[in-house]
Parts: sequence; C-alpha cells; structure tokens
Amino acid sequence: MSSTDFELDDNYGDDDVSFDESSSKISAKESLEKRRLIDDLLAQRRLEKDLKDFDYDIDDEDPQMESFRRNGQLMDEIAEEIPENLNEIYLMYHTPN
Repeated sequence: MSSTDFELDDNYGDDDVSFDESSSKISAKESLEKRRLIDDLLAQRRLEKDLKDFDYDIDDEDPQMESFRRNGQLMDEIAEEIPENLNEIYLMYHTPN
C-alpha cells in the first residue's frame, strides 16, 4: 500500500454517526465564511506588515513638510504637476535613447 492509499471502514456511518444534511450545509457555509474572514484578516496583516517595511522619507515631525501642508497654494501647484511629471518619468523609461 502506498502512502497515498487508505482504507475505509465499511461500517462507518451506519451506526456511529447520524447525518443531517441541512445542518451539514449550514456548517459548511459557516465554515466557508469563517475561512474567508480568516483569509481576509491574514491578508490585511500581511499588507500592514509590508507597509511597515517601507522606509518613508516623509516625517510628520519635519518642519519643512509641515510648512508645505499649511500652504494650500503650493500643494495645489504640486498636485497640478503630478500628471506631467508622471508622463516624463514614463517616457524616460520607455523610449529609446
């Protein structure tokens, strides 16, 4: 017998266990919901861990960043430049020299 082969007891289920199909469906549904919830929580924890691994250069205590945040006009100007800067970066890496 190989390690993947197994034997079933012919008497299993006859006297030992009463099988209720409706409760089996409910418990399978609950089990699937619980498993999905656990998977979602684990995925969220992995993402949070990955985010913690990034080293951000922006420091909330940095006075220069605080002055940027307070200056609404400067923030608007920076935001308006983002699409143009993204295009330049894209073209820099995707066009032949």
